[in-house]
Amino acid sequence: MSSGTIYVSAEELDALHEADGILYALFEATDGEATSLKLARDGLRSVIKKTQKAARAAGIRRLVRTALRHAETLGGR
Repeated sequence: MSSGTIYVSAEELDALHEADGILYALFEATDGEATSLKLARDGLRSVIKKTQKAARAAGIRRLVRTALRHAETLGGR
């Protein structure tokens, strides 16, 4: 499968975490017998982890850009 870009707001990420909690509660209520719930939760957790990883990477990129800008400004003095 090819990759793509999606934008997830903080509110949407919170909703994904809430859905994960609901799936977990449902799965626990079935004594771990519902394979489809486990697969759904695993897929959702994968999306959450990828979203968090992308957010961290974006934060690092912003930090590096800011540091480079400041270095250029200081170097030009």
